[in-house]
Amino acid sequence: MFHAKILSYAEPYIKSGNFSGSIVVVQDGKILLRDSFGFSDITRQTPNRVDTKFHMASLSMQFTGATVMRLVEKGKLSLETRASEIVPDVPNGQKNTVRQLLQQNSNLPDANDLADYDALLASHQTPETLVQFIRGRPPLGEPGASPAERNIRRTTFWR
Repeated sequence: MFHAKILSYAEPYIKSGNFSGSIVVVQDGKILLRDSFGFSDITRQTPNRVDTKFHMASLSMQFTGATVMRLVEKGKLSLETRASEIVPDVPNGQKNTVRQLLQQNSNLPDANDLADYDALLASHQTPETLVQFIRGRPPLGEPGASPAERNIRRTTFWR
């Protein structure tokens, strides 16, 4: 019953090709639904499987934000903590705060806009390799400056 109800909601998106991925629902440690749809490689028509690894990218932002706020609630971190106290040598780290990082107005170099971004995507990344990728690159502007203040047009929806 539960499985059918969830799938009936997802079905139009799956059939129209507007959903490709996995659905996993867990309650009290018990897996209620675990299924995959669409393709991990459209060109090769390779179907997604429950063990397919997905590039999470911006999807991880909500989990990062929730985790940081839990640390703030426990007094282990402050929204005014400087980025350089957490990650040494990050561009403008002495000026940027955790708040600015969460609000995405730190003006750290944006890996998505760099010419060698495709090379970055070619291999597995860790937090350290991502920081290393922007280390030594100039910041986009002063922390807190908006894209308009930097005279940069952003097309991504979260900025």
